[in-house]
Amino acid sequence: MEKIALPGAALPDHFRRVRRLTAEAIITRGKADLVTAPSDKSMETYGNLLRTFFNRLKKHHAIPQSPMAAFPRAKAALMSQRASDRLLSSDDLLKIFDPITFMPWAAKYPHLWWGTMIGLYTGARINGVSELKLADIVCEDGT
Repeated sequence: MEKIALPGAALPDHFRRVRRLTAEAIITRGKADLVTAPSDKSMETYGNLLRTFFNRLKKHHAIPQSPMAAFPRAKAALMSQRASDRLLSSDDLLKIFDPITFMPWAAKYPHLWWGTMIGLYTGARINGVSELKLADIVCEDGT
């Protein structure tokens, strides 16, 4: 199997650690680390991004055919995750905000703490929190 060789400049540490491993070795390491597979919705999004990219290249005659033509779009009925499957349970929240692990994380990444708290107390998703502007914040009770 051919090794994946990525340039080392400007890559995060986790990419540097695996850049010379084979695909099988990366998968084995991921399984050992209990890395979960992307959700069906994420895979659909990635496929759409790739289709758009390759279709634009095809449209401008940079390539004869999109390699994504071999991968049909997933049927909505086959998508396994429902919105209710993605909600965090009380146990999930207790694990995430366990003072033993959360406090060291918050101390190490203080710039991420507010986004986490806003998401926790409003139920907003990370994308929504990350797009907030100062003008979006309203003080209702004067404090």
